[in-house]
Amino acid sequence: MGLKFLTFDTPFPRNNACPQDTTAASFMDKFFKEVRLAKRRFLFDAEAISRLKAQGSNLTAKNPTRVEVVTSLLCKCVAKACKANTGLERPTLVSHAVNMRRRASPNFSNSCMGNFSWMATALVSENDELPELVSKFREAVNSVNSNLVKSFRGKEGWCNFGLYDVDFGWGKPMWVSCMAECQDLVILMDTPSGKGTEVWVHLNEDKMDILQQDNELLMFATLDSNPLQLKD
Repeated sequence: MGLKFLTFDTPFPRNNACPQDTTAASFMDKFFKEVRLAKRRFLFDAEAISRLKAQGSNLTAKNPTRVEVVTSLLCKCVAKACKANTGLERPTLVSHAVNMRRRASPNFSNSCMGNFSWMATALVSENDELPELVSKFREAVNSVNSNLVKSFRGKEGWCNFGLYDVDFGWGKPMWVSCMAECQDLVILMDTPSGKGTEVWVHLNEDKMDILQQDNELLMFATLDSNPLQLKD
C-alpha cells in the first residue's frame, strides 16, 4: 500500500534539545556544593510567635502571619551567622515556596494531584529589622497571585499543608518530621496543634555553630526540643 513506518527506541522519542532532568532539584543543583552539613530543629511555640508578631507588625504589613515572622527572624539570624563565618557583609536572596492552590481563582481542589508551588524571592540584608523583613516577604509572596497562576495554564513552607490530618489507617501522626538534607535550606512545618512552628535549618557546620548560639533567635525558639512533649 506504499505505507512507510518509522521505528523509535522509545514510545516517546527524546528531543536532545530538552534537559534530561526537569525536576526542581535538577535546576537547583548548580547552587549547592558538598559541605559538612549540620541539621537542627528550632521550635517556636504559640507564645513566642505571638511576641514575634507584635515585633514584626508595621504600617505596610499589619497582622503578620506566623510564617512571615518566623521566616523573617530566621533570615536575619542566618545572615548574621554567614557574616560572622566569612567576614563578608552581603545581601541574601531568599526563595520562599508558595502554595499556589489557594491563589488560583477559582481555587484548585484540595484533592487535585501534583505540586502546585512557585518560588517567591526577596533580597534582604543583615541590617534589615524584623518589620522591614516582614514587609519584603509579604510583598514577595503576594506577587504570586491569580494572575500569575493564570499565566501557567497550558509552603509557604510546609505549614498549613494538613500533614497532621494524614491517616493511612493506623491513626493520625503524633509528629511529622523532615528528612530533606540540602545546604542553606530552611523548612517551616506545623506543630501538632497547628499553633506553633517547627523550623528545620540546614547549614554548613561552621555557620550552624554560630546560629545555634544567637541570643536573638533563642529568645523565641527552643533548639531540638523533645517532639513528643510539644505543648503549644
